[in-house]
Amino acid sequence: MAKVKLTNKTLEGNPLGEAILQIQDLTKRLTSLSKKLEGCFVSSLETSEPIVDPFIARALLSNLESDPLTLQYLDAETLSRLKAYVASECKTVANSFEARFRPFCEKNNISLEGRFPTYILAGFLQVGVEQAKGICRVGGKITNSLMLESIVPTILDDLKSESERPFEISAFLKELYEAYERVIKLKGINVGQPAQILDVFSELILVKQSPIFKKTPIKSNFQDYTRELFSRDLAKVSAAGPKVVNVRRLELMSTAFPDKDGIPIRRGGSMRFAGRIAFTDVVT
Repeated sequence: MAKVKLTNKTLEGNPLGEAILQIQDLTKRLTSLSKKLEGCFVSSLETSEPIVDPFIARALLSNLESDPLTLQYLDAETLSRLKAYVASECKTVANSFEARFRPFCEKNNISLEGRFPTYILAGFLQVGVEQAKGICRVGGKITNSLMLESIVPTILDDLKSESERPFEISAFLKELYEAYERVIKLKGINVGQPAQILDVFSELILVKQSPIFKKTPIKSNFQDYTRELFSRDLAKVSAAGPKVVNVRRLELMSTAFPDKDGIPIRRGGSMRFAGRIAFTDVVT
C-alpha cells in the first residue's frame, strides 16, 4: 500500500488529525528546547571535547523557569539541581580565568600585559573581565560569558583583522590634521589651540569616507570607523617617532573625565586617556 501523504489541510477539522497536529507541535517545541540546551556545550580548548559553558546555561535557565513546557517536562528537582550546578560552575570558571588565560596566550604567541581582571593583548587589544556581571569585554565587543572557549573566537578575530588592516602613519596624520582643521573652523578656534578629541573623531569619520560616499552618502557606501580603531591608531602614532604634518606637531592632552570625553591610548602596558588634541608649531 502506498504511503498516504497528509497535509495540514487534511488534518485540520478531523479529531485524529487534530491530535496529530498537537503532537507535531509538541515535538517541534521539545526539539527546539533540546537544541537550546545543546547550545550550552562548547569545544574545549585543551581537549576539543564538548564541555558546558555555564554562563550560556545560566542565561537560558532564567528563561526556562518561566516556560510552561519546561516546567511540564523537567521536574522541580531536576531544575533545582541544574541551577545549583550552573551556579557552581560559573564560580569555578570565573575563578580559573587567569590560570587558563595566560597559558592560552603563551601557546598562541600573543603578548599579554596586565592581570585579572584587565589585560592588554598584542599591545593594543584590551580584554576586561566583569565577574559580577559575568561578561568579558574584548575591545568594543561584549561576550556574555567568562568561559575562555566562548571568548577566544572574538579575540582571534580581532587580532587577525587588526593585523590585516592597512595603516600608514603619515596618511593617518594627514587625515587627523584635516579633521582637526574642520573642528577649529566650526568652533572658531585658532590653529594650534586644543580641540575636543571626540569632536575631531567625529570629523575624522567623515574625512575617512571614500569619494563614492561623498558623492552618494547612503548607508551602503559608508565605511565604519569606530572609537576602538581610533584608539588603536592613536596608540600606534604615539609609539612612533616625530608626529609632524604641515610643519605642525601633534599634541595629545589628557582628560580628567575619561568616561565622558576621553579616548584611551594604550602604550607599553599602560593606558592614558586623551581628551583634547592640537597641532602646534614646530619649534626650530
